[in-house]
Amino acid sequence: MDAAQTYFDYCLPPGDFLTVKQIAAVCGFSEQHVINAFAEGKVMGFESNGRATRGKEARWARRIPRKFAILYLASCANFDPGMLLDAVKAVIDTNSREMALQLQKHCALRLQRYN
Repeated sequence: MDAAQTYFDYCLPPGDFLTVKQIAAVCGFSEQHVINAFAEGKVMGFESNGRATRGKEARWARRIPRKFAILYLASCANFDPGMLLDAVKAVIDTNSREMALQLQKHCALRLQRYN
C-alpha cells in the first residue's frame, strides 16, 4: 500500500460511501461548501430525495463513493504531485476497461498540447 492510500484510509471514515457532512469534516469545509462543490460537479456522487413525492422534494440526500471522495480530497488540498498522482492511479485501477480507454484518449490529447 502506498503512502497516499494509507493517508486517505486514515483520514476518511470506513465505508464505500460517504456523506457531505463526513467529507466536510475531513476537508475542514462547511457542509454548504461541499454541497456547492457537488452541484458544480467537483464532487461526484448520487443524489436522491428519499421518500418525498414528486414536486415536493425538500431535502436531498447525497452519497459520495469513497473513490470520488479521495479525488476531491486530493484536488482541494496541498498534496505533493506524487501523492495526487497515486490517488488518481488508485481510482483508475477500480474502473472498467472502457473508462480506462476514454482516459487514455484524453491523456493523449492532453499530451499533444505539450508538443
